[in-house]
Order: sequence, then structure tokens, then C-alpha cells
Amino acid sequence: MVTIRKLESDAGKLEKYIALEERELKSKIEHLNDILISDLIPAAENILASEKKLADLQSALSKISQRKKCLGEEESQRQSMVVDANQLELENKAVLDEMEQTRKRFDLLDDSEASCPVCDQPLGKHSRDHLKGELENQGIKGRRKYRENQFRISELREETKKSEQRLSNARTLLTKENDELEKAIFTVEAQIAACQEKKATIPKINEELRSLSERCEKKNFSLSEQSQLRDIERSILNLGYDNGRHADLDQKVRNLEPFGDLFAQIEQAAERRRSLREFIDSNAESSRQREFEINGWNSTMHSLKSRLSESSEIEKALSSSRTRLEELRTELQSAISSRDVAQNSLREIETFEKEIEMLNKQILEDSNELEIYEELAAAFGRNGIQALMIERAVPQIEETANELLGKLTDNRMAVRLQLKEGRIDRTTGLRSEELDISISDEVGTRSYETFSGGEAFRIDFAIRISLSKLLASRSGAPLPILFIDEGFGSQDSSGQERLTEVIQSIQPEFEKIIVITHIDHMKESFEERIEVLKTEHGSTFQLV
Repeated sequence: MVTIRKLESDAGKLEKYIALEERELKSKIEHLNDILISDLIPAAENILASEKKLADLQSALSKISQRKKCLGEEESQRQSMVVDANQLELENKAVLDEMEQTRKRFDLLDDSEASCPVCDQPLGKHSRDHLKGELENQGIKGRRKYRENQFRISELREETKKSEQRLSNARTLLTKENDELEKAIFTVEAQIAACQEKKATIPKINEELRSLSERCEKKNFSLSEQSQLRDIERSILNLGYDNGRHADLDQKVRNLEPFGDLFAQIEQAAERRRSLREFIDSNAESSRQREFEINGWNSTMHSLKSRLSESSEIEKALSSSRTRLEELRTELQSAISSRDVAQNSLREIETFEKEIEMLNKQILEDSNELEIYEELAAAFGRNGIQALMIERAVPQIEETANELLGKLTDNRMAVRLQLKEGRIDRTTGLRSEELDISISDEVGTRSYETFSGGEAFRIDFAIRISLSKLLASRSGAPLPILFIDEGFGSQDSSGQERLTEVIQSIQPEFEKIIVITHIDHMKESFEERIEVLKTEHGSTFQLV
């Protein structure tokens, strides 16, 4: 028979289920509304702004393409400057060749039997001077042209270098900007596509919201449970259930509840009484068992006392044995200590043997390295590679010095450099090498110290220039500037002219040659001059 309690319990369960379904339906509606308001609608509204941003980015990308075209034009200009510089270098090479030919023709005119290059007739002094003047003017023009071209080449090279640096920096910057713009365009396009996709889902979400709202308003959910709940409510009405009668019965039940508690306490007390009775009986049995065991233990104790009186001699023997045992233990401990000391000594000896073996090996390696270092010291010492390099360098110095000295003295003087044994070195006990300088002229071969100041200056000039060239060739570095400070006062006018000619002949080998002199005749031999003037307020200079 179905009771009212059962019907009310079933009705409560159905009501909870229906309420849960309704909450889930409303929660789904609220979730869809949140998606629509916070995500889909803002995404749809953001499409226009994203499309405008995309157009701006594409416009910036097209401007970068235009800037790349401008860089291409600048690259063409740079290539043009490179071509111009190369053309000027070729032109300078031709100018140098022409100057060399002019110099040779000028040298031919120094011969008293020089002839005309056109008619092959002997030239008089006036004609030679006239041709020399023309050739000298040609040489001056050639030098001026060469310097102008060199200056222009330097300007073009510098401008080319700067342009190349600018182009490199600009290309790097454009590449970086282009990559950033392409990345930004890709990101914006992806955003637009995502926004359009979200915009397309708005009608579907709205339709689903309309359907869910309609179901919620019409209670179109959990239809089976709602039907069951209505049936239960009808059943409760059919039972004629009286709430007042039910309340009276509940009150009577509550009034009788204290008597139920008292009955439960009585039952618990009876249970405890039975447990205590069983515990008392168990303790009595245990007491009887303990008395029986104590009697047995007393008998055993009397027996042991009698046996103990008989074992006095055994105790004496045991005491003696214990004393002997202690002596043996002491001896054993001493033996163990001696063994440990011996083992430690043995380990130390093994360690010393290994160290001795390693030291012998290290001594052998050090001896081999010492032999190698001694060989290297001999090779890199004075009598080794240095001596070999000096022996090879002396002929080069001699050849270059003789070439310059021949120009300075009209081939009247020549230098001879020869290595010979010198004094004994106190540290090594070996003889050092000394460089003997001897000069040959029309008189004969003499030592360097016997020549006058003017001749010694020419010799010094030739040897120093040859040493500078050798050092530059060995180090791989160019000789950009040559300084010549005074020394011309010891020369006669002919010697000064020859020095000037030699300086001009070696001019292509240096970027600049700076000559310091107080002789007016020497000053006039050079086109570009820096004159230092003393005034009342101090020294000043001017470019001439």
C-alpha cells in the first residue's frame, strides 16, 4: 500500500529534478547571452577597424617597396662612383708611365752629345735648356694631374664606403620593417577571419537563444517528470490526507521520545553488569594459576641455592679464566695496533714509490723539453734564424741603397755591406756579428768614417730609405709618410739638385714626403709648401 510519506518523498525528488533542469536551461541561456555580448558582437563590430588597420599596413608595405626602388637608384650611383674611381686609377697609371718616359728623356738631355728626338741632330745648350724646360713643365703637369686624380679617387672611395654603409643600414632596416609589417598583416588577416567566423555564428546563437527562452517560458522541459509530479499530487488528494491529524501524532511521538532514551540507558547498564561479572570470574581463575606458578618457582629457587653452594670452585676457575681472557684481549689489541701501523707504513711506501715513478717520468719529459728548448734557443738566437734573416736582408739593403746612391752621386759611389765577426760576448762566449760599411768611389774603397758631411748625408739617406723599405716589406705595412729633416746644408748646389731629383723619383712609393729645410733654393723645388714665420706674437704658418 502506497503511504503518504512515500508519495511526498517521490514528489520532492521530482520537484528537485525539474528545478535542476530549469536551472541548467537558464544557465545555458545566460552563457549564450554572455558569449554573444562579450565576444561575438564586439568581434563583428571590430571587423571594420581591423580592415582599416590592414589597409594602413598594406599601404606602409607598398611604401617600403618604393623605398627599395630608391635604394636601387642609390646603388646604381655607388656603382657609377666605383667605375669612376677605377677609371681614374687607370688614368693615373698612364700618367705615371708618361712621367717615367718624360724623366728618361730629361735624363738623356744631360748628355753633352744629346741629339734632337725629331731630326736626330746634335742639340746646343740653348736647345737642351728649352727642351728641359718643356719636359719639366710636362712633369709638373703630370704630377699635378696625378695628385688631383689621387685626391678625387680618395673622395670617391670614401663616398663609396659611406654610401655602401648607408645602403647596408637602410637594407637592414627595410628588411626588418618589411618582416614586421608582413607579420602584422598576417596577424590582422587572421583576426579579421576569426571575427568574420564569429559574426557568421551570431544568427545561429540568436536562434538557439530564442528556442531556449521559449522552452523556459512554456516549461517545455522534463515533461515526463512534470506529468509524474501531477499524478502524485492527485494521488495525495485522493488519499484524503489530514494535516492536523498528522501534526497531533507528531507531537505525541516527540513526547514519548525521552522514555525511549531511558530504556536504552537501562539496556546499556545491564550489558555493563554482565561484562563486569565475566571480568571478575576471569581474574579469580588467573589468581589461582599465579599461586600454582609461584609454588613451582619457590621449589626451583631452593634447588638452585643448593647447586650454588657447590659451585664456589667453579667460580674461582671462572675468575682465573676471565683474567687470562683480559690478558689475551690486551695482547690482541696490541697486535692489531702493530698491524695497523705496519699497514699504514706499507701504504706510505707504495705512495712514495708511485711519486718517485711519476717524478722520474716528469724528469725524463723535462729533459726532453729542455733539449727541445735548447735547440729552439739556438735556432732563434743570434746565430740562428736571426743570423740567416740578416744574411738574406743585407744584399737587399745593399742593392736598394746603391740604386739610390747612384742617383745621388751620378753613379760615382757605391755601398758595400759585409758581415764580419766582432767582439766576444761575455755571456755566451761566442763572437757577435758586426756590419761593416765600405763605400767605393773614383778614389777607391774606403770606410764610412772617412767621408765628408755632405757625402755621409747622401750615404745615410740611401741606407735609411733602403732599411725603411725592407722593414715595410717584412711587416706587410705600407710607408705612407717620409720625413726628411735638414741635412741639405752640407750639400753643394749640384748635390741639392740630385737630392731633390731622388726625392721626386721615390715620390710614387709614398703617399706624402715632408721635407724640412731652411734653404730657399730647396724650397722652390717643391710645389706645395708650409712656411713657418716668426712674428712679434709668436710663430705662424701658411700654405703656399
